[in-house]
This record gives sequence, structure tokens and C-alpha cells, in this order.
Amino acid sequence: MSEKIEVCIPMWNESANIGATLTALNNQTFRDFRISLFDNASDDDTIESCQSYQRDIEIKIYRRTKNVGQTANMNRMYAHSMAEFVALLSANDIVAENYLEELLAEFSREPELGSAYSHATYVDDSGVPFPNQPTNWEFFSLLDDDPIARACGSIEKYCQATNFFALYRKSVLDRMQPQPFCYGGDHIFACEAALYGKVACSQATNVGRSPPPGAQSPEKRAQHLIDLFSLDQQRGLPGNSKMGAFDRITPIVDMFHGYLGMFRLADLPHDDRARLVNAGTQSFLNRFGGGIDGDLKRFTPIAQQIADAVTSNDVLTRMMAHHALRKIDQCLFLKRDPGLMDVRTQLSRAYCA
Repeated sequence: MSEKIEVCIPMWNESANIGATLTALNNQTFRDFRISLFDNASDDDTIESCQSYQRDIEIKIYRRTKNVGQTANMNRMYAHSMAEFVALLSANDIVAENYLEELLAEFSREPELGSAYSHATYVDDSGVPFPNQPTNWEFFSLLDDDPIARACGSIEKYCQATNFFALYRKSVLDRMQPQPFCYGGDHIFACEAALYGKVACSQATNVGRSPPPGAQSPEKRAQHLIDLFSLDQQRGLPGNSKMGAFDRITPIVDMFHGYLGMFRLADLPHDDRARLVNAGTQSFLNRFGGGIDGDLKRFTPIAQQIADAVTSNDVLTRMMAHHALRKIDQCLFLKRDPGLMDVRTQLSRAYCA
């Protein structure tokens, strides 16, 4: 069938939440849609909960036998979607009855729109809004004709995942690179979407969202996200290994290079990409530059330990040294720190020796 919208939901062990999400979708005023669920090897009753809804609504379930991590699961989701419009939802989102109708209406009002999202509130397990909502959320539209201005606006304003969980034109998703596996990968994805189409925020509808892990404080939330972007955790491996440590030690530096990689390969003419590299970097530093010193403070002593330890010629030791050198260069790209430069010299000599 060729429904207008495909609602794509990535999930892992969501048996407690997915029922409310599917019930809300079944109550939509707009009916020309289907649901695709991408299960990442759940080991609870998630699949059984979803199957009970297949009598009432068209649902396709894609199952994995091995957890490949959140980002890899989402990237295969984009590749499978086929409808003219793709709605990305979290497995704990409870959308208003007019959610799909109002977001689709935004595309009729603005022909150059690439994505649309709604206002959001935190809700409890019963769907009741919390009395105290976040004060740092900013709901914004990006309607500038210049794609570089829209991208910079996304970098400067994006502060929570609601405008990542949005309704997209499939033609926009087809131009986009895979979501990068790094801290802030959703930021980067939303920024690239803004390059290829205007972004609208609808005030006519709403989505209720469960508080994310670590929502008790900004510090706990940041730590959760840093922990999440350990390849060990993404692949379901035990603990944070030495080989996985580099994936979480410099989150701001990693996010910057994720942005930079996207800028370099953006589906734009060369002059616009060059302008994006310069303007996007400035927007990033204006917003996140204050976190670079913290990354360097955490990473420099680790790099020093590796430099002091590179005396053997086994492959693991050389791999760690190579990884550390690459990470040092990524840090120095953003800030020429004398202490880290000294460590790089020592490590490079030991590595070559």
C-alpha cells in the first residue's frame, strides 16, 4: 500500500510504553499512514505488546536478533522508509489526536518545508503532564531562504530532541548522510535536515514525552549521554573497556567533528559547503566552545598515560597509541593547548620508535 505517511519507531525493551504510543496513533484524525517498528533485539514483552495492536492498525515489525546500538538501529530505519512523508517517533511518545494532521498541514502552508515538529511536554506513565516543565526548551522554526542560515540557527537553538522526532519529507531524508555515532548525533541530523528544507514548529498540536534518563539535572543528563556514546554500551558489551574509553571522554570535541564531517559532505555546491564549514564552526563555538576546556582536562592525563606506556610493539598498544594521536589532533584542531602538544610530541616519537 502507498500510504501518505510512514510512522517509524525505533525501540528496545519498551513494553511499558509502546502500548500508549500505539493507542495514540490509532486515535489519529489523519488516517492515511502505516507504522513501522524497528526492534533492536528486545528481551521483554515489547513484541507481544505490539502484535496485539495489529488487529486495529497497519503495523510492520522489523526484528533484530542482536542489539546493534541505538544509532545503527535508527539508520536502518531511515533506509527502510518508503512513504512520501516519514514521521519519526520515540517509543514513549504520546501524540495528540491531530498530531499527524497538523504537521502535514504545515507542508501545505510552506512548499519549501523539509520537516515539521510540534510542541512537547513531559508526561508521567499515565500521560498526565508534569507540573514543572523544562524552562530551557526552545520551540522554533527555521524559515530563512538561505540553507546556511537555517543550519546555523539549528546549531544555535537545538536543545532537546522534539525537533529531531519530527515529520520529514522522504526526499529530504534521501539526501542525508547516516546519523553519526557521536555525542550530539541528533543535533547533527536535525542540522542537516535544515540544510535541505525549511523547518516549522506547529503550535496547533503537541506530543507528550517521558522524561529521558538523567532528567533530574543537567549534569546527570550530560553524564547519561556521555555514557550512551560508548561503543561498548551501544554494542551491549560488558563495562567500559579501554578500547571503548575514547568514545566518551571528549563529547564536545566529538560532536564538533561530527558536525564538520557532515558539513564537508553536505549535498550542496562547493561554495555553499565552504561557507557552511566557516559559519557552522563559528555557530558551534559560540554555543559549545566553553565545554572544550573540560574535554581537554579529562583527556590530557589519559593521553599522557598512553604516551608513557608505549614501549611494547604489540598491536593493541599500537592501536591505543594511534587512537590517542588521532584524538589529540581532533582536540588541537579546536584549541592549541601547549600541554597536549607536548604529549603529542612524546607519543608520536614513541609510536614511531
